[in-house]
Amino acid sequence: MYNSVPLFIFISMISMMEELTTKITEEFISYYDLNSGEVETADSNETVMKSTLKICRHILRYKNFYNEQFKKPNFIHYLSQELYTQLIKVYSNNGYAIFASYGTVGYLSQWVHED
Repeated sequence: MYNSVPLFIFISMISMMEELTTKITEEFISYYDLNSGEVETADSNETVMKSTLKICRHILRYKNFYNEQFKKPNFIHYLSQELYTQLIKVYSNNGYAIFASYGTVGYLSQWVHED
C-alpha cells in the first residue's frame, strides 16, 4: 500500500498556481501602460523607455516561472491575447497588434530558454 496525497492538496496547488500566474501576468501586462513615455538610463551608454526596462527586469525576476510556462501552448496563447488587448490601443489595427503580441511572446520565450 502506498500513501497518496489527498485530492484537496492538488486542488489547492492548482488554485495557488492559477493565482500566481494571474498575479505575474497582470504585473507584466501593466508595464505596457502606454502613458509611460519616460526614459531612464540602463547603463552608462543607453537610454531606454522606463517601461522597457521594467519589462526586462520583470522577465528576469520571474525567469524560472516563464521558462516553465512558455512550454505550455495555452499559456503562450493566454499571454499573447492579454498583450494584444494592450497593443491594439497602440496600433489600432488587429493585424499589427496580433503580430506584435505573438512576436513579443515568442521572443521572450526564446530569451528565457537561452542560457
